[in-house]
Amino acid sequence: MSWSNKYKRSIDCSNPKGFSQRAHCQGRKKRMDETVEIKSFMRYISEAKEDTTRDFVRFASDYLGLQNEPTIEFLDIHEDGMTTAAYSPVDCSIRILRGNRATFDICRSIAHEMVHQMQDENGDELDGETGSPCEDQANALAGRMIRIYGGHNRGFYEE
Repeated sequence: MSWSNKYKRSIDCSNPKGFSQRAHCQGRKKRMDETVEIKSFMRYISEAKEDTTRDFVRFASDYLGLQNEPTIEFLDIHEDGMTTAAYSPVDCSIRILRGNRATFDICRSIAHEMVHQMQDENGDELDGETGSPCEDQANALAGRMIRIYGGHNRGFYEE
């Protein structure tokens, strides 16, 4: 019997219970280490921000139980149809407006777009309108992930 996505999302990989959960968390981390692609080229973000962002993406992907890891690209120029970030269901990519933003703010935008990825993977209709259930869920879960991650990584809010 395989685990449901809901059960996988409920596993706290910072404190797994038993052999099976530990194995799940180790496998998840290994897959994320191999596949999380952040296109930064150092001109977009510092190495420290990239390391923190990569670690946050691993955490958020595990928290949301994503089937596919996103490719994240940092932009200097605002693109049509995006505020500070955008998710593309076509190629499972996230584009982030870098600007002069703190790491936790960048990660909140990434988390928001990763929730849209989860919604897409679950077959939910993506509706980017302010106040839509899709956007409200993305806002709420992104805020929750930031608080949980920040609670375990105290330097996260300092720059």
